[in-house]
Amino acid sequence: TSNKNTKDPADKNCKLGKELYKKGDYDGAIDALLQSTYFARNGYAPEAFYYLGLAYKAKGQDLKAVDALTHHLQQTIEKAAPGHLALCQVYTRLKTFDKANEQIVMAFGDSEYKDPIYPDLFVAQGELREAQGNFGGACDCYLSALGDHKSQWDRYYPWIRYAECLMKLKNWIKAYSTLTEMTKTSNPLVGIKYDRVYLDMGICM
Repeated sequence: TSNKNTKDPADKNCKLGKELYKKGDYDGAIDALLQSTYFARNGYAPEAFYYLGLAYKAKGQDLKAVDALTHHLQQTIEKAAPGHLALCQVYTRLKTFDKANEQIVMAFGDSEYKDPIYPDLFVAQGELREAQGNFGGACDCYLSALGDHKSQWDRYYPWIRYAECLMKLKNWIKAYSTLTEMTKTSNPLVGIKYDRVYLDMGICM
């Protein structure tokens, strides 16, 4: 009976925390997820620690995010690419580049080309290279995230980051043509910010 009583509040709070996180209520999510880890048997709560890490990351509380995500990775028995990805992003923001690189390598090792997360891994790797000042390497990563066939590009974020890395390399002509293609594509670019695209085009001109 004690096992059941311990498990139910842990599961209930984990479910609530996930829902609140997805709604953008990060403070509420953190409260619920901390309760979940408290009630979890022997502190075993890999899913709660994962979402707790994401909530701390969303709030910019990076050291707490590192702690929670590390707990998740120590406990999870499933493929851990999402945890490694999130930890890479936090370490990149902290400018702890060696650890960020370790995490993205482990994320790639724990995923396959067909996995939906795969393009996101290239984006995170691109952000890491960009933060290190390696704009050419970042371009390669963003291109890998976009895919081999330009006619099928449909991801705004790596596309704009690719164009802006070209700008950082002062490759103005290629950057301008890349930005122009973004405004003419027939593929739906979810979340596209046209003011940013046109501003970048003006800078290139």
